[in-house]
Amino acid sequence: DDLCELMARTRYVGEVGLDGSPEPAGSKGLQFDVFSTALSRAEELGGKIISIHSRAASALVLDAIEKQVVKSTPILHWFSGPLKDLKRAIDLGCWFSVGPAMLRSRKGWELVAQMPVDRILPETDGPFASDGKSPLMPWDSEQVNPKIAEIWKSSGALVRSTFRSNFERLFAQPELVPHA
Repeated sequence: DDLCELMARTRYVGEVGLDGSPEPAGSKGLQFDVFSTALSRAEELGGKIISIHSRAASALVLDAIEKQVVKSTPILHWFSGPLKDLKRAIDLGCWFSVGPAMLRSRKGWELVAQMPVDRILPETDGPFASDGKSPLMPWDSEQVNPKIAEIWKSSGALVRSTFRSNFERLFAQPELVPHA
């Protein structure tokens, strides 16, 4: 209830979604109810920019996006699903946020290489993710730049410019009118 009430006061919602990993297995039904309600509320409010968690649940998350998201902009945080789900997410218009921890694996590199360049944003997932010694902080999102430059076979300057352009385009979406 608090989430739905507070959503009326912001353009951005995050991080909502589903976690299909073994640890929260007992809460799958509740997770789906909360996620579905958040997506519905975002649509009722005219659309939101939504950061979405999809760990080990990408197909279920994409099913919900496909059924419920029309006006909102879904950003799949640290997407790690199979390539077929990545292609489906791209077709659904999803954006992607990529952090340093995601780029520590070959699979992460392979997924990023397939993501549309104009729909990728840097992130850290801090303080939950770390650099091995300490929690990542927001300014550590720049750690992705050299790795992304390598994946894209481009310069760090082009990566920074692309990220800035992506942010500007995302945030240039019409301001949503807050609901009382």
